[in-house]
Amino acid sequence: MTARTYSPDAHLNAFAEWIVSNGGFVRESLTFTAPDSEFGSQVRTTSEIPPNSRLLTCPHTLAIDYTKVKAHFSPAFVDATTPHAALCMFLVHQWLRGEKSFWWPYLRVLPREFDTPLYFEDDDLMWLQGCNLDAKEAEERKRTWMEELGAAIAALKKDGVDTAGYTWELFLWAATVFSSRSFSGKLMTWTDDLTMASMGEPDSLPALFPLIDSVNHQPLTKITWQPGDHTLSAVSGETICAGGEVCNNYGPKSNEELLMGYGFTLSSNPFDTVVLRINPPLTPEQQAIHSLHPPSSTPGIYHLSPHSPTYPPALTHLFTILTATPTELPRLNLSTTVSATLRNTLAAHSHLLIALRQKLSAFPREPALPPPTTAKRRAAKTYRDAQLAILVGTITECEDAVQTMLAEHPAATTLSSILSTNSTFTAAIERCFGTDDEAELERAEQADIVFTLYICWQYILYLRHVPTQSAEWKTWIARLVSEAKYGATDEAETVAEAEEFVRELYEGVFPAAAEAAPDVFAGGEWTVEVLSWGMRVFGGEGVGVWVCEDVEVFVVCVE
Repeated sequence: MTARTYSPDAHLNAFAEWIVSNGGFVRESLTFTAPDSEFGSQVRTTSEIPPNSRLLTCPHTLAIDYTKVKAHFSPAFVDATTPHAALCMFLVHQWLRGEKSFWWPYLRVLPREFDTPLYFEDDDLMWLQGCNLDAKEAEERKRTWMEELGAAIAALKKDGVDTAGYTWELFLWAATVFSSRSFSGKLMTWTDDLTMASMGEPDSLPALFPLIDSVNHQPLTKITWQPGDHTLSAVSGETICAGGEVCNNYGPKSNEELLMGYGFTLSSNPFDTVVLRINPPLTPEQQAIHSLHPPSSTPGIYHLSPHSPTYPPALTHLFTILTATPTELPRLNLSTTVSATLRNTLAAHSHLLIALRQKLSAFPREPALPPPTTAKRRAAKTYRDAQLAILVGTITECEDAVQTMLAEHPAATTLSSILSTNSTFTAAIERCFGTDDEAELERAEQADIVFTLYICWQYILYLRHVPTQSAEWKTWIARLVSEAKYGATDEAETVAEAEEFVRELYEGVFPAAAEAAPDVFAGGEWTVEVLSWGMRVFGGEGVGVWVCEDVEVFVVCVE
C-alpha cells in the first residue's frame, strides 16, 4: 500500500503523518500547500466536500493546554507566574528541546516570525499613526509580556533551572503563537452545559490544537468546531468546491484584532470598526439623563462601523446631553430617544463632527509614509485604509444629516437664508459692513454680530407691532419675551449685567449704523440693553455648525 502524501513540503508531510499516527484525522481529499512568504501554507481540497463533513481531527493528547503546563512545571513556578506566561514558557521549553520534544513535528512547521506590530520596525510603525492600534499600543503589549517573562525566569531560577535559552525573542514567538493559533481551553472539557457563549469567561484559558489551527481565517465561513470526549474536529458547514481552500472562521474580528493577534489583515473586512474613546465628566444632572439612554457595550467606548448607520445611537445621545443648554436638559429627562430641540440636535452633530475630524487629523498623509513594500507595511496599510474609509464615511454621514436638517427643517434659520430673503436688512448690512457676502462676513469674524443684529431688529419690529414681520419670528420672539428666558429687558438690570465687550460693540456700531441705514438701525429702541439681550438669545438659541472642515454656519432655531 502506497503511503499517502499530504504535502509537497517535507515538514508539513511529516506533521500530518504525526497527527494521523497519534489518532488524528485528515480527510482524504485534503492537501497542505507548500508555505509561501505571505500566506503560509493553505489547506486545499482535490474534490468537492459536502456540508457536515468531518475535515480534520486533533486528539486531546496532541493539544497543548494549561493542564499539561501545570503537570510539567513545579507548583511554586505555577503560583509565581500568570497562566499566559506559563503557557508561553512551556512552548519555549519544548522548542529548546528540539527533536526530543514530543511536539517537534508541530513546532517546526510553525512560523518563526510574525507580522504583528510587536515585530514592526520604526518605519513599519509609521503606518499605524492615527490608528487605535499604534506604536504606543504595541509598546504596552510588549512591556506586559516582558514583565511576564522576567517573573517567569525568576521563578525558574528559584527551581534551579538553567534559563540561558529563555530569551525575549523566543518568548515573543511563543506568545504570538498563542495569540494567533489558540482556541478556548474549554474545548478540552466540553459538556452539554457548555456553550459558545461561555467560552469567553475569564477562566477559559487558551489551548493549541495542532492541525485544527492550520486552517486560515475567512470571515463568515460556515464551519463547526466539534468537540468530543477525546478529540476536537473541524466540520464543514457548507459545500467546499474542488480545488478550493478550506477556511476556518475565527469569529467577528476586526482588522485591528487580526493585526495585533495574528499579523494579517483583510480587505473589505465586514467586522472592521473604528473605536472612539470618549468619556467626558458629566454633571449629576447629565449623568442622571445619560443613565436613561442605552449605553455603549463598554462605558466610554464607541464603535464606528463601515455600514450605515456608521455611528451608534449611544454616541449621538452622549453629545446631545453634552450640548444641551440648562433649559434643554430637563426636557431630555422626558425622552430617551430624541433631542430636546432642533438646536440641541444640530449642536450634538456639530460637536460629533469636531471629534471625528480631530480623530481624522491624527493620520499623516500617505506620501509622508515609507513605501508599503513589505508584508508588515501592506498589512498595516490595509488596516489604516479601512480606518480612514470608516472615519471619512462617518463624517460624510454626519455632514449629510446636518445639511438635511438645515435644508428641510423650517425652524433652521441661517445667516445665508436671512441675507437671501430679507432685502431691507441685507442692504443695511452692506452699507454698514461694506459687504453682504456671508463668506466675507465669516472671514472678517462678523457673521455672529450680523446675526445678533438681526435678532435685535426682529425684537424691535415686534415691539413696534410691524405687520410685515415674519410670522415665525414674531411667534418665536413673543415666546422668548413671555418666558423672560434671557433675562428682563429693564434698563437698570440689563445695563448692570452687560459685558464690557457688548458696550464696546454697541459704541462701535452706533450711531454710524443708524446714519448709514436708518430704515433698520435708527430709533430709540436700539440700546446696549437690547444688544446684550440679542447676544444672550443668540448664545442660547443659536449654534455654530461646522458643516465642512473649514466652514462654520451659524444657525438660530426659531421654534
